[in-house]
Amino acid sequence: MKNYRKIMAALSITVAGMALSAGFISYANDKLELYTEASEISQEVVSEMPEGENTAAEETDMAAAESGEETEISDDTTSEDVAEVPAETEDVESEEAEEEDDEEIELFRLKSEQTAKSTLLLAERTQQGMKRLTEEKERVSALETEIRRQAEIRLAAEEAARKKAAEEAAVKKAAEEAAAREQDIRLLAALIYCEAGNQPYEGQVAVGAVVLNRVQSGVYPNSIQEVIYQSGQFGPAMTGWLNTVLANGSYSEAALQAARDAYAGVNPIGNCLYFGCGNYGIRIGAHYFH
Repeated sequence: MKNYRKIMAALSITVAGMALSAGFISYANDKLELYTEASEISQEVVSEMPEGENTAAEETDMAAAESGEETEISDDTTSEDVAEVPAETEDVESEEAEEEDDEEIELFRLKSEQTAKSTLLLAERTQQGMKRLTEEKERVSALETEIRRQAEIRLAAEEAARKKAAEEAAVKKAAEEAAAREQDIRLLAALIYCEAGNQPYEGQVAVGAVVLNRVQSGVYPNSIQEVIYQSGQFGPAMTGWLNTVLANGSYSEAALQAARDAYAGVNPIGNCLYFGCGNYGIRIGAHYFH
């Protein structure tokens, strides 16, 4: 058993000594495997040897093991020195582990700082992008508002122009209608003057009513001018006297007022379409209306 312990101690010293050098870590791992195998072999040998047997063979085996590992152990090495080697090895390994941890921490810190900077930069860029987007939205909104305003102004101007054009057209039409109406009234006044200028005022209105009844009858033409100038109907129109009176404006004020009243709807004779000097119909003055 003593030789077994010596073998283990020698191999432990050998492995610890090699572990102190960073360049021999791989070599130490290989020797550690040999140490494990030697331990297993030694246990088997010890278990097979009878208790109290001569230990010369053990010493011979230990010497061979020491020769194979090329390790010299001084005779004056104490058990305390042997115990200190693994302790120093553990301290070195602990320091190396701490250094590795520090390096990993430092690397993690650097990566964290880089990530934080990248995140901050991304946040700033995002904020700038959102600001530009907001400004662009405001610009587009303002542009759309201005477009709508201009469109409303244009539509209002167009509507005003249409309204003005319609009013002007209405005024023009009214003026044209008024002019045509006035022309018809003066033509009717000239006829009344020629046909009944010497008759009472009611008889003058009655002559105008005959002309209007014919316009509305559906049997005669549908305009005052066409009714008056229809062939064979009124003597003054056929002789030219009517045109002379109309051109000179020589009809009387009474004839003009009678024409206006008849044009406005005053009718003392009902639906009569004719008048003359006969002896039947409604008599007004020297004329009979039928």
